[in-house]
Amino acid sequence: MKFCSQCGSQQDDNAVFCNECGNSFSGAPIPPQPTQPQFNQPQQFQPPQFSQPQPQQFQQPQPQFAQAGVQGTAAAQKGSKKKLIIIISAIAAVVAVTLLVLFLFVFKSRDDYIVGTWQEVKENGNGGYSRFYKDGTVDLTIGKDIKATYKIDGDTLIITRESISQSYDIVELTNDKMTLKQTYNGTTVTVNFTKVDGEKAEKEATDKADLKTANSNAKLIFTTLFNKSSDRIADGESVSAVRTNGVVSVESLKDSSNQLLKAVYEALEGNETAYGYVYINFDPNNDNSNGNYVQWSGSESGGLIGQYPTPAKTAEESQKITFGERYAD
Repeated sequence: MKFCSQCGSQQDDNAVFCNECGNSFSGAPIPPQPTQPQFNQPQQFQPPQFSQPQPQQFQQPQPQFAQAGVQGTAAAQKGSKKKLIIIISAIAAVVAVTLLVLFLFVFKSRDDYIVGTWQEVKENGNGGYSRFYKDGTVDLTIGKDIKATYKIDGDTLIITRESISQSYDIVELTNDKMTLKQTYNGTTVTVNFTKVDGEKAEKEATDKADLKTANSNAKLIFTTLFNKSSDRIADGESVSAVRTNGVVSVESLKDSSNQLLKAVYEALEGNETAYGYVYINFDPNNDNSNGNYVQWSGSESGGLIGQYPTPAKTAEESQKITFGERYAD
């Protein structure tokens, strides 16, 4: 037996090469060594690493009803804010409307208050009408066409007509009541007015003015007949009764052969408002003066009829008169 000088392994005596390491015992070249298969060194087993368990952190559970209460409170607060906004808005709207009403009605200027138709209030009844316009003009007496201008200066009402101005102290001026005071030659006069319906007042004023004209014309005719007949009787003349043949126009008396009737036309001549219609029943020889009467109207069909004596005092009474029939109140 021999041993390899290279690796020291025991070999057969006849061995040429070491069967362990391939060393040549005879000095012959070393044959190529087969490639040894390479195997990966198996990894050393590593036991699984476990982290130290940490105690789990738990939040304190909240009762379900408490959570719901929080949400309900938030919703309620939100609803309350919304309601508060609505209430504030409503109050603001009411305040705005109230201020507007106050501005339009309470704080109206006196120039706005005075515009309209006013009737004088007297102790013994109502007086005439005056109408103030927004343009600064005024009808001092409705139905008589008496025009003027006006202005309000502080607490003073100034009315100007035909360059003549008169000043009145405004004691009170509201939407329906006006009190004026004027001092003239040391005498103070207070006049009260109340505001009335314009159309109604105008009709009443017109009717009143028309009735006054009708009664005045009837009185003028009667007075003319009485004076002319009295003069003729004083001169020793005979005077017959004067009666018209029904209702006749004043103008038709112009060429009358009866001197008394012609005198009636001459008395009314030049007065356009007197050129209406008349009914005359006059007897100067009648001791009963109540039997004599004269009627006048601006219309042949009647309407407002003036009469003298015993004239109608109101338009309503006048409209009850029948033209050609004596009216007795």
